[in-house]
Amino acid sequence: MAKWRSFPKARAFVRKLGLKNNQEWRAYVRGEYKGLGQKPDDIPSNPNFVYADNGWQGYGDWLGNGNVSTRLREYRSYTRARAFVRKLNLSSENEWRLYVKGKIPGLPKKPEDIPASPHMSYADKGWKNYGDWLGTGNISYHQAQWRSFNKARSYVRKLNLKNSSEWRKFCRGKIRKGTKPADIPATPYKVYEGKGWKGMEDWLGNKKDS
Repeated sequence: MAKWRSFPKARAFVRKLGLKNNQEWRAYVRGEYKGLGQKPDDIPSNPNFVYADNGWQGYGDWLGNGNVSTRLREYRSYTRARAFVRKLNLSSENEWRLYVKGKIPGLPKKPEDIPASPHMSYADKGWKNYGDWLGTGNISYHQAQWRSFNKARSYVRKLNLKNSSEWRKFCRGKIRKGTKPADIPATPYKVYEGKGWKGMEDWLGNKKDS
């Protein structure tokens, strides 16, 4: 049976290697980094198994790169996380996914202590739905009771929005024309397809949508 170096001593050695992630650790174990020398025999190739009950906290901790396993990460409370997210003025779950990937310019990077999948992390800690998370008041499309197409379109036309871009800004609260009613969808084509939907020009009451 192998006699392994203690976890603190093994981790201290590994952190000096400057490896970035699990993949680089595997490459090092295979001897692919000649400049780092061979892995000592008393340091296991699979430290997650050997040190499972002796200090193991994930490869981020093992390598010293600051990354922590999602399973082990401590997130801020649901209430505090939601308060931060609501200030972003995102209008849908899809926009949340884009934000998480850093694909919405002008918004701050997602804090490490706010999960990318809040419906999983906060499942038993206050989670309701993405409408509550984002502060839009919307619930899932299959559960919502939407205003009829004619009544919704009539409301929207009175806003005198010029195009699709202004509609999206209105939905995010970035155009001061009141708050979008909860029973009017931000993506009307999903709700009113086959129920009167003729395109964004007709929805806004414009002759041309640009």
